[in-house]
Amino acid sequence: LEYFWEAYDSITTTTDAAAQRAFLEELYFARGTEGLAAIRAARRYSAEDYLTAIRSYPAYWSSIRPKTQQVDDYARDIQRGIDQFKELYPSYRPAKVYFEMGAFRTNGTTMDSLVLIGAEMAMGDAEVDVSELPGRMQYVKDYLQTNPNRQLPFLMVHEYVHTQQTAAGGYDLLSQCVYEGIPEFLAELA
Repeated sequence: LEYFWEAYDSITTTTDAAAQRAFLEELYFARGTEGLAAIRAARRYSAEDYLTAIRSYPAYWSSIRPKTQQVDDYARDIQRGIDQFKELYPSYRPAKVYFEMGAFRTNGTTMDSLVLIGAEMAMGDAEVDVSELPGRMQYVKDYLQTNPNRQLPFLMVHEYVHTQQTAAGGYDLLSQCVYEGIPEFLAELA
């Protein structure tokens, strides 16, 4: 997350689109983890998606920033949730967890054995300034009203369970309900 904020600080010093893109590429993408590469691939995030979000919603970014810088404060509770899941499911396969900044397409997802948390959404709460978000982003406004940062251990276990599943989602309504229901059930138990 620190690389994103370094890029953000540089991007917001100029209106030159080429310079902004260079800052994003050099300070965030080039220095990113496998988690950043994975969340970008999973949600098809382009450089332009990030730049549009940064340019369009300065109040959002300003209000979410201190919340994303508290990620370490949640580590113990998140680890406790994962440990409780491991007790429920002793044959688990290890997964790596990444908190990455995205561009409003996921609060959490997985790719192979990677848990990918979209920090710009999952670390927010009802105090985040959503005044600049357009109507088509009502889902972000609604989600933040649920104070997701208070539910990070639940989200983490839910996504961790997805890394254990062999199917890539449901092919009909019933299978999709099972695919999403099992992680919800196990996260609730954990």
